[in-house]
Amino acid sequence: MCDPVTKRGVLNDFDLARFGAPDRTPSAKDNTGTLPFLALDLLNKRALDGLVKRLYRHDAESFAWCLIYICICMGKDHEGRIGTLDPHPLSSWFLDTAHCLFSKTTLDEQGLLDKFPLHQMTKPLVTELYHYWKVRYNRHSNANASLVREGGIAHKRLPQGFLVKCKGINQTTGLYNEPSYREWFREVFQLLLATSGMIPDSKEEVFFEMVGLVRTLYPFAVRLDGEDQSE
Repeated sequence: MCDPVTKRGVLNDFDLARFGAPDRTPSAKDNTGTLPFLALDLLNKRALDGLVKRLYRHDAESFAWCLIYICICMGKDHEGRIGTLDPHPLSSWFLDTAHCLFSKTTLDEQGLLDKFPLHQMTKPLVTELYHYWKVRYNRHSNANASLVREGGIAHKRLPQGFLVKCKGINQTTGLYNEPSYREWFREVFQLLLATSGMIPDSKEEVFFEMVGLVRTLYPFAVRLDGEDQSE
């Protein structure tokens, strides 16, 4: 619409808007989102069931998919009129979440990123945006793949025998003998190393600086495979 005062265009999406409490937070169950342009994180059953919280970055990613769609699908017919190409190169985006997800994550393999009928000048930007969101999704998917669900609770799958075991029962108190503080410190440090793949690229340098500092100040935290864990 157009602002009558400034005479500038205003982009809005208020067709499903409603008043809410001041402390109302975003929900994954709102009736919003258009299938072809949804973020990759939202193209799954958990998201459809309202179990994935909507984030601002999902909107940013959605804008990228809109741009990609326009660049791939818009062209001119034999009379020079601009419209959607026929046959539609991205018709699978409209079928269901599974087809949409597969198509989005394989655009480069399909060669569709090389075919921009009207927008060749935008190819470097659009290609960079595409690979940014695809790499981000793959990184998080690989991290989530290491989660197993037991009774609805997510547990990180770690090497067997990773955490310190108790040293039997104290005959006086009848309680388990807890590992020492050093042992627990060492296990937490090793846990961080085992899950370092989940650290964002922008934080990796700081993370590994801290790892080096811990190794210098607390050498007992570094445990070789098969090393005796007793103190």
